[in-house]
Amino acid sequence: MGGCLSNESSKKPSLETSRWSYCGLDEFERRVNPLIDNIKLSRYKRNILKKRYTKLVIYYENYAADINKKYNICRIIISVGSMILPTLQTIQNNETVIAYKDEIFWAAIGTSLGVMISNNLISMFALDRKYIMYAVTAEKLKAIGWKYFELSDMFSTKNHLENWVLFWNEVEKIKKLQVIAEFTDSDDKNHEPNPAFEQSPHNSDVDSESDNTPRTPVPKSHRKTPRNRKHYESESDEDVVINLIDEPHHSKKSVKKAQLSFKKKFDESELKGSIENTITEKKNKLNNKISEVQNEVEEAVEEAVEEAVEEAVEEAVEENVDEVLGHLGKTIHENLKK
Repeated sequence: MGGCLSNESSKKPSLETSRWSYCGLDEFERRVNPLIDNIKLSRYKRNILKKRYTKLVIYYENYAADINKKYNICRIIISVGSMILPTLQTIQNNETVIAYKDEIFWAAIGTSLGVMISNNLISMFALDRKYIMYAVTAEKLKAIGWKYFELSDMFSTKNHLENWVLFWNEVEKIKKLQVIAEFTDSDDKNHEPNPAFEQSPHNSDVDSESDNTPRTPVPKSHRKTPRNRKHYESESDEDVVINLIDEPHHSKKSVKKAQLSFKKKFDESELKGSIENTITEKKNKLNNKISEVQNEVEEAVEEAVEEAVEEAVEEAVEENVDEVLGHLGKTIHENLKK
């Protein structure tokens, strides 16, 4: 027979994965266990992966799913109750439902209590926060596991056996950060390391609270996090970084170096040429516009002057004609008298 009742690998040791054990396996175990069986590790270490790592991932996944179910139930009660309660209170004193007044009253009381209890359950047990925390922890454990199986990222330079201690250090560190986030108050968490800032593989925490995980002793003479010594005096002029927080005494010198470096790079870049071309084009356009305006003003002034001159000449001619005609009339009048 096939499926879960068949046992083609009955000769395998009891600790290895077989068709019999697949009936009670989770989906994650079904995907990961065949990979674990093919890793070049001892049987004992492969079974540590199955019993510790895979079960830890499944625990967080199931716990997150359970909390998500409870949270969604409470949210549904709050949402539906918030819509039903005003309706019940509105129709409670209506004459058409006077026969069911007591039932409607107690239904409104029950709905109100259900909404308040659900809201308080979410706040008291922090269901939304716990769901996010457990779901993120499960995804981080999956990610570190796949990196170990694939020998990628921090595990890319060594094989599975050499990365064994590093892998478990990362797993236990993720678990420890989850426990710290769950059992500390918001005021205390400000003094704890942030889970988002992961330590490097070389400085990972080797003092985990987990049991049955190998550890590499660290000599006391070596620092876990060696101090990074920066020589600000020997920086070149081409690569200057202004860091006013870490190096306040050299701020003026750093600013001066940055100015010189920026000026040098600006002179060598194409940006300067493009800026100069743009300025030249704008300048030429502005000069042309000024010339056009000057020509228009000169033409307007010439026209105004010509009109003024013509008017003045016409007025002068009219006055002269009048004077000449007056003198001529007087002369004729005098001659006639004689």
